[in-house]
Amino acid sequence: MLKDILKITVQEKKKEGLDKNVIKNVLKEIIQLFILDFIYNSPYGNSLIFTGGTALRTCYGLNRLSEDIDFDLENNESIVDKEKFASDLISFFRNKLKYEDIEKTMSGKNKKIYLKFSAIYEPDIPAKSESQKLFAKIEIEKNISRHYAIEFTPVSRFNLNFIAKHYSLSTLMASKIIAILRRTFKKGKNDLITFKGRDYYDILWFLKKEINPDMERIKDVLNIDTKKELYMKLRDRITRIDTAYLNEDLRSLFEDGRFIDNYCKNYKEMIKEYLTAIKIT
Repeated sequence: MLKDILKITVQEKKKEGLDKNVIKNVLKEIIQLFILDFIYNSPYGNSLIFTGGTALRTCYGLNRLSEDIDFDLENNESIVDKEKFASDLISFFRNKLKYEDIEKTMSGKNKKIYLKFSAIYEPDIPAKSESQKLFAKIEIEKNISRHYAIEFTPVSRFNLNFIAKHYSLSTLMASKIIAILRRTFKKGKNDLITFKGRDYYDILWFLKKEINPDMERIKDVLNIDTKKELYMKLRDRITRIDTAYLNEDLRSLFEDGRFIDNYCKNYKEMIKEYLTAIKIT
């Protein structure tokens, strides 16, 4: 089932002339849906809140691909045995989906879970090296704040049906801003900063939808009390970014490279317009 879906998708996307890295992310998106189906049709779903860019795309229609799948613990007193979770997930792929060419690894102090899929970009040819395999990364983190709102969204694709438990748009926007303002940057040439371009893409997406971030969550984590202070810090960060880095990070997350070129060229003007229009109190 899954292997057939992946094989057909590869064939279709190759015919469309898509870049190999874009195709890999399209395949990851399919795999993410099967991971979500496993989680939210099992007891694990009781403890895990779907978050990040993949949650925005799956539950709210964000128009970009996403590489990783992220979850927060609903209650930090909850304990998810990541080793058992990863083993159960592998069993799901092997036994229910009949996908045998899969391995798992765990790394880092937070035990990020990596599922490694062999023979995927060329479905009939076994991968000869790690670089030829497809990696699906899953992160499960403690909740950074007790301030959040949860929503539930039914998802039906590829004959999968599940109810995703995820943050509200207000909470997701707050978490995205927190990620931007807390992220450690490496200095580039001319004192410019490197960053995750997708974070900045998502912020403009939120602003265009006129979403207001959860200020209680932001205050709890960043100790910022007012929208005025928050957006001043956000404006300062945005003015310092190099749009070449933005383009580099986003290129593999969109099927249309021309859109990304035009988007990045005009990004600062677009977000300046939305930030200027915000009524700050």
